Amino acid sequence: MMKLASILTACALCCTVNAPWTTAVCRPSGLPSQGPCAVASATPTPTAEATKAPAPTASPEATAPVAEASLDAYARAVVEMTNDERAKQGLDALVVDADAVAAAQLRAAELAQSFSHTRPNGESCFTALDEVGAVYSGAGENIARGQMTVERVMASWMSSPGHYANIMRESYTRIGVVHVVIDGVHLWVQLFLR
Repeated sequence: MMKLASILTACALCCTVNAPWTTAVCRPSGLPSQGPCAVASATPTPTAEATKAPAPTASPEATAPVAEASLDAYARAVVEMTNDERAKQGLDALVVDADAVAAAQLRAAELAQSFSHTRPNGESCFTALDEVGAVYSGAGENIARGQMTVERVMASWMSSPGHYANIMRESYTRIGVVHVVIDGVHLWVQLFLR
C-alpha cells in the first residue's frame, strides 16, 4: 500500500499567464524538478495566475454569489480558513462565486487525468473560466492532490510563497473551491477572481 506522503504532489513551477493569453512565464519555485511536477511529502502544490484586460460590466446574474450550502463541507471549510487567513492580514473576505465554482469543478475532474495548470486539451487552466462564462479581469489557481484534510491542504498552500500570494492578493474579491475524491485521491482547486 502506498503511503500518504508519496501521493502528495507539488509542481516545480509557478506559472503566470498575461494578456493576450499567448505567453506563459514559468519560474522555479524552489522544488526539485522531475518534468512538470515533482512528488514530495506535504509540499506545496501548483499555483498559477492570469491577468486579462478589464472585463465588461457584468449582469447581476453573471457574478451572483453561490449559496455556500452548495459547496461540500471540505470546500466550505477551505473558504472559511482562506477568509480567516485574509482577515489576519486586514484583507476583505472573498465571496463564493458560482462561475468560479463551476470552473473549479471542471478543473478538479481534469486533475485526475493530468495534475497540471495546463488542461488535458493543452489549454491554460484559465480557459475553464471562459468556458463557464465567468466575467473577470484577473484570476489565480491553486491546486493540490493527496492532502486528506482541509488543515493539511491549507498548511501546504500557506507555506508556499506562490499559493500564499494567491490567497492574500488584495485585488481578488471572489473565490470558487472544489474538493473531490477520485480513485481514493483527494483533489483540491481554489480559483480566485477579480
